[in-house]
Amino acid sequence: MSEPQDPDTESATEEEEVDLEALLEEFREPEPPPRKRGNPVWLILAVILSILAIWMVPQATEGKIGFGIAKAPATMKATKVRDRSAIAAALQGKDLSEDYVARCKKGLNSLEVRWIAEDFRGEGLDDGPGSLLETMQSLTASGPAWAPASAESSDRLEKLAGLLGGRQRAWYRSALADALRLDDMQRHTLKKTSSEAFQEDWESFEKSRQSTRDSIYATTRDAPYNGLLYAPQWLSDDRYAPWRLCQLSTEQLGITRYDEVKDKQLAVIGSGAAEDAPSWLDLKPLHLVTTEELSYEEVFGQEKRDASAVFPFAEGQKIPDEGKLLDLAKTLHPTQLKMMLLLEPKRAGELLEELEREGE
Repeated sequence: MSEPQDPDTESATEEEEVDLEALLEEFREPEPPPRKRGNPVWLILAVILSILAIWMVPQATEGKIGFGIAKAPATMKATKVRDRSAIAAALQGKDLSEDYVARCKKGLNSLEVRWIAEDFRGEGLDDGPGSLLETMQSLTASGPAWAPASAESSDRLEKLAGLLGGRQRAWYRSALADALRLDDMQRHTLKKTSSEAFQEDWESFEKSRQSTRDSIYATTRDAPYNGLLYAPQWLSDDRYAPWRLCQLSTEQLGITRYDEVKDKQLAVIGSGAAEDAPSWLDLKPLHLVTTEELSYEEVFGQEKRDASAVFPFAEGQKIPDEGKLLDLAKTLHPTQLKMMLLLEPKRAGELLEELEREGE
């Protein structure tokens, strides 16, 4: 039998149950109203709009969709490569001889002069700090004049000589290819024949070097380096004449000194002195200009001679008789300036210094 409960206790328990139920009812959240089922049409429409937005992005980027207000295209800052490519493209299709004369008359602006001088220096072809020539001279100037260079220095000199000689000839090839607008076959032949000529020069250099010590006096104008690295000497060899390096058309020959050289050489050969035939490259010492008051060398005499050594000045080309080297450079055809630097490397540094002083 269960124990009897006190009535007061039963009453209290009922009150607690009532109070607890009321309390729960007070804090119970109301039930949410039943949701309406979504309309599938809106879902389909949203998917269609998303696909349409994705499709419009590339169309707008490519400019296929017109808008009420068109924005001007963003301008691209000109770069060397961009500018040079534009210039090269503009020359295609023009008559070679007419274009050559036009470029001679037009000359170069400060930026174009800087490009060429910086390219020359960038290849290490000048004689300034960090150049290949300056590095070679630093190796030979480390001891007394009578002492031969060390074996290590001698090996480095040989490698530097090969590098400098190869880059000089590559600069010359590039100048010819640009001025003459050589086609792919001509460029291939040019590279092959000039490489063969360089190999012959290298073999002569090696033979001469075996009997000549490297000393403080070793420069590109001295043996054994002169036939390999001194451009006025190696370039004077007939093997490096443009028409000997590859077959040129009549129009291409017309902007070189081919006719002039042929006439001079034939005249000497006709006189029975074939061994005295002049070089194709006329770099003879300049004569003094004599007046009643004094004798002096023509202003820009050597620079003019070197600039026009391969590609002559055109009729109407305004070459200055006074001023600075930069003034002369601005009146040249690009290839004439390239040849002027190759035949006297220090001019690259002089031009860059003048450009800096002028703020150009």
